[in-house]
Amino acid sequence: IGTAAGFVFKYWIMPLADTPSYMPWIFTGIAAVYLFGCVVMCLMVKEGKYPPLPEDQKHLTPWKGVVVFCRECFCSDSFYWWIFICVAMNNVSMLCRSIYNILFATETLGMSVEVYGKYIGDGALVGMFISVPLGLLVDKFHPIRVYAAGMLLVIISNFYGYYFVTDASSFRIITILLTIVYAIQWASHLPLLIALFPKERYGQFCSAASIFNSLIMIVAPL
Repeated sequence: IGTAAGFVFKYWIMPLADTPSYMPWIFTGIAAVYLFGCVVMCLMVKEGKYPPLPEDQKHLTPWKGVVVFCRECFCSDSFYWWIFICVAMNNVSMLCRSIYNILFATETLGMSVEVYGKYIGDGALVGMFISVPLGLLVDKFHPIRVYAAGMLLVIISNFYGYYFVTDASSFRIITILLTIVYAIQWASHLPLLIALFPKERYGQFCSAASIFNSLIMIVAPL
């Protein structure tokens, strides 16, 4: 569903970005959709029952709770640091490429925003159709193997893109290739975390990974 929404945006809304008067409406519309989604999630998604807190944690102050959180997530085992770093660096590679992708297409290759949007939309359409088979692939071969294979393919695809993309046609090819390899990454991302994080503290370690990822993402665009 998310990929389909991306396809609709890139195919029909992104071309409007060439007209400055549409930009405020595009940003406002995106914000409204995001707000609607968050409100619906908060109202409709209900969490299950949690076991009672251990006796030694019942009287923790907020500050002591933060200390316990950091100690358990960041100081318990270096293994989790490798996961945090691996996922964050992979996200950084995608962020940095995305920031300059449209500039490279429009300013270096001379493509219009409309053509760029349709090429990216083609990639999103491919990603939408391969999502289910990729999920089956993750279940069959284990998310760690699929994620690692995806990372290797990301390196190869970006290497090819840097040296061999010289016009709109080759840009379209690399766009579809990168969509496929990043779809592999996204299909195996959450299963990877489920497989590697402690089951009884999965949400806690996911939040720690998000904190670390957000800090890295602040630095990477700079």
